[in-house]
Amino acid sequence: MKGKLCVLTVVLVLAPMTAVADICEDVNDISNGWNELANAIDEMDLAALTEADAETIDAGIEEAYDSTETFANLLEDDGNAKEARLGRNLNAALDDLYDTQDSGIDEIVDAMDSVVDVLDEIVDFCDQH
Repeated sequence: MKGKLCVLTVVLVLAPMTAVADICEDVNDISNGWNELANAIDEMDLAALTEADAETIDAGIEEAYDSTETFANLLEDDGNAKEARLGRNLNAALDDLYDTQDSGIDEIVDAMDSVVDVLDEIVDFCDQH
């Protein structure tokens, strides 16, 4: 589990660094990373979760959140009108995820799925252009 989270974190952290060049090159990787992270958390045996596992998950979510927020801000600040709207939507989904930090696992996974939904909108936008 820890190895999978580390790989996902690397994808999520590194992808937005090139976002200014072409959002469409990065958004699919970011979306897939969030989807895999949400699925991995959803499928975990919470009864067997150690404190170290919880810290690893928290760190993975935090890094994914930060890099995705950077990506959303790039869209909002440097994109055309449509890209800026998508960036605002992504930031709103991230805000909703942030608000679940004291919630149960189901609420957190649902909020992560909402982030993925907005990222999928960006993928659809890219596919049309």
